[in-house]
Formats: sequence, C-alpha cells, structure tokens
Amino acid sequence: GAGVIGALAARMGAAHADLADANLLAVASAAATLARNGIANAQARAADGVPPGPASTYDEVLSNPPFHVGKAIDYAVAHAFIAQTRRALRPGGRFTLVANAFLRYDQLLHANFEHVACIAQTASFRVWQAS
Repeated sequence: GAGVIGALAARMGAAHADLADANLLAVASAAATLARNGIANAQARAADGVPPGPASTYDEVLSNPPFHVGKAIDYAVAHAFIAQTRRALRPGGRFTLVANAFLRYDQLLHANFEHVACIAQTASFRVWQAS
C-alpha cells in the first residue's frame, strides 16, 4: 500500500519499521510516504509476505493483507502470510490485522495463534489482534 500504517507506527515510537509489499508501485509509494514525512526509522522494500530474516524478529506486525487474485477471494495468500507472521514474531509479540468484515480471518488466526480477539469493527472492517 501507500505505507500509512508503517509510517504511523514509526512515528508513534517503533524503533524501526519494515514496510513490505509485493507490488513495486506500492513499495515506491510507501518509500515516498516515508520521505515526504521525514521518517528515517523505517524502510520500504519489496517482499512477498513478511520480509525475509531470522525467526523471532518482530515485536509487532501490522497488516491489511491481500485477499484476492483478480476478482476471486483467495485465502492462500493470507494463510501463508499469517503463518509467516507467527514465525516472525518474538515471544510476546503481537499481530494486528485490518480486514474486510466479510473475510473469515478469525479461523486462520485461531489456527496459528493462542490468543485472538476482534479489537474494533465497523460494518465494513474488522481489526484483529493475535498473539
């Protein structure tokens, strides 16, 4: 995306924020967001899922993962991303996911995390937190 979630995390006290997207135009947009806002403790890079690195790297992962291929809903991308996120989190880390309300991410989250809660919702969106 445009990097707004990562830029906000960096501004609100994250030591460092990795902004990742598989779409190169989105990476360029996120990098521009960081540059225009003078955010130096973050970087935007191309990655298909959680940026590669050692396990137990992140204290928190924030995401609004893609859920379709073309016009069809495809949970495979989200399933892989959620599993990658579980491995990437440090012990005690948390995953916050923003998603369209009709998507059944609760099932995927419960399959990968011990604690799962919907922490906010509207008619259109839900915000899930898992640890």
